[in-house]
Amino acid sequence: MDITPSQAKELREKIEKLNIPRFKPDHIAKIIDTMPQSAEELKSILSAYPLTITNENLKKIADIVSQHLPKAKKAKKAEAEEAA
Repeated sequence: MDITPSQAKELREKIEKLNIPRFKPDHIAKIIDTMPQSAEELKSILSAYPLTITNENLKKIADIVSQHLPKAKKAKKAEAEEAA
């Protein structure tokens, strides 16, 4: 995903402010690297880690990430949701 370093920093800070228990900088870096479009994608990405995150927190993270997605990717996500 192509986001600027300043956008990545802003995204990291927003996720850190959620104060999710046991959530580490490595987890945030993985999220920024992959930029998941939904809570389901995020859950799949984080399943590689020994970590339990509530569905509410997954949704909060996904919402924050979606604010930083490029417009083209947002349009693609909207099309996929309409098709479902």
